[in-house]
Amino acid sequence: MAVARVEKVAIFVHKSEKDKLLQELQKASLFHVSDVWQSPHFSEFTAGSERQVSSVGSELLQRLKSVINVLKNYAPSQKSGLFGQKEKVSLDEFHSVVKDFDPEPIISEFEKIQIRKNSINLDRKNLQEQLKSLEPWKDAKFDFSLVGKGEYVTVIAGTIPVGKMGVLEELPIEFQIVNSDNRKAYVILAFMNEDENEVKRKLGEAEFEQFDFRGDINEEIKRLTEKLKELDRESEELKARLFSLAQHLRELKIYYDFYSDLVARREVEMLSFSTEKAFVVEGWVKSDDKDKLEKILSEFESVSYSYMEPFENEKPPVALKNSRWSEPYELITEMYGLPDPREVDPTPLLAPFFALFFGVCLTDAAYGLVLTLLSLWAIRKFSAGDKLFKIIAMGGVCAIIAGMLTGGWFGDLFVRLNIPVFAAIRSKFMWFDPMEEPMKFFYISLVLGYVQILWGLLIGFYNKWKWGERLNGIANELAWVVFLIGLVVAFVFHISAGKLMIYASLAVILFLSGTSKNPVMRILQGLYNIYGGIGFLGDLLSYVRLMARGMVTAGIAMAVNITAQLVIGIPILGWILAFLIFIGGHIFSIAVNVLGAFVHTMRLQYVEFFTKFYQNGGRPFRPFGPRHEFVEVVEG
Repeated sequence: MAVARVEKVAIFVHKSEKDKLLQELQKASLFHVSDVWQSPHFSEFTAGSERQVSSVGSELLQRLKSVINVLKNYAPSQKSGLFGQKEKVSLDEFHSVVKDFDPEPIISEFEKIQIRKNSINLDRKNLQEQLKSLEPWKDAKFDFSLVGKGEYVTVIAGTIPVGKMGVLEELPIEFQIVNSDNRKAYVILAFMNEDENEVKRKLGEAEFEQFDFRGDINEEIKRLTEKLKELDRESEELKARLFSLAQHLRELKIYYDFYSDLVARREVEMLSFSTEKAFVVEGWVKSDDKDKLEKILSEFESVSYSYMEPFENEKPPVALKNSRWSEPYELITEMYGLPDPREVDPTPLLAPFFALFFGVCLTDAAYGLVLTLLSLWAIRKFSAGDKLFKIIAMGGVCAIIAGMLTGGWFGDLFVRLNIPVFAAIRSKFMWFDPMEEPMKFFYISLVLGYVQILWGLLIGFYNKWKWGERLNGIANELAWVVFLIGLVVAFVFHISAGKLMIYASLAVILFLSGTSKNPVMRILQGLYNIYGGIGFLGDLLSYVRLMARGMVTAGIAMAVNITAQLVIGIPILGWILAFLIFIGGHIFSIAVNVLGAFVHTMRLQYVEFFTKFYQNGGRPFRPFGPRHEFVEVVEG
């Protein structure tokens, strides 16, 4: 239940064994690579040298990714989970593809197809725009070859806003309305050449737009339509070629992951240092994995390695190490930020509270049972999302308990059914009904918040004690613990010793919590810290959201039950409608309330709990390993 201990190590190898070493380290996935060029340990070697920058494989990876992203839409439908499960590939198949498969012809063919598809799309868009412009004129009884300026008369066609049609009546022209819609009219105009300047000026003021076309409108529409059909036929041919290429999707995915590993090794080389004959890489390994690393290194003839102390102010990468039951909650910690290497890992410290608060937010035994069963099924079904499903499963168990204690079974379903066995089950386990005794729920929420706030302060005190900041820890965290306990002892249990605890803790905060060497400033800082203690009241009241979420869950469930009950009386369809409303309504209720329970529980950890002790700021321990995005290599 702590941050895993890691040790810094430098590995030296002859260049002839460099590639094999990197492959073995990558396969083992236990070595976090550091940047040798930033390390004071090797500054005398790197000074004056130039880092080798390599972009080998990056372009090919991008091209492969583009091909895969498109071809997966043309491949036969494959089973895939909600969380994008990887395809399982045997080690023999993986090596066979890497050895024999050449992706370049497929990539080249794909890129040619994409270029032509883009060209077709552009041509299609242009043709459609031309057809759209011709469509309103197709019923014109007019030979558009006559458009233009003749010896005496000028003929033009165009559009004019419907609201400005009156201008045509005022001009020395003859006109024919071919078509019109709500916005504009399509007209053909004829006027004497000597009136051209006046007519065109007035038409311009009326927002007239000239239609420049000469020829047979219907013949042109027919020609463009046929051209569109040709493009559609070509598109189908290109699609067929993509379906053909998609038969190689599995090989492309394997090759992509192989090449991703290769690029990762090149990136490690950039972080490392080489001479003509030697190669050195620096990094970190978990203490628990030292034996594994040393066993790998012992298989090389030219390897030597050395464990080193971190240089001044260097923070080791952080790897979390937790028990099986608390490990899923690392997801919550990681979303907030990893702990500083000096800190305790908050994961096991928040885990019981998260599960409990999640359950209290739901307070429905049936919802909890559904969640637990679905989560257990998902854990077995999907490899990705494992931590999230385990968190929800444990929260579901707590929801079952909270629901039994508050009588929540699909809301008030057991009450509405009025079946003796269900009523007996409900009453046997029920402690209180939140709808009838909301204040009891209110006080329970406050107690849960009170306990977690005290717990957070105690952890903060432990951290400071461990760091040697003992007076600071006593005058701040521990003093506030005594103060908060004293409040309960004095005003809830009415024990006089509680007031003594309050006065003593306030005195410690007043005189010792300040950091200034000036006595007056120290006391003023202490007064400010006492004033800041008002924030504990706000923190405590934040936990009332547990009650609020629980009541909302019950309220939505009751609304679903009432609605379903109301439609039962409808002839013929009543029971069917009631069933659909009940199932659909409770699915909606579970989805909405699970989301609310998760978000609000997480907020309590981040805002009310972590702020009492947690600094975070650690950088993650990221072992150098395979970067397989699409396939999972299995032995055999």
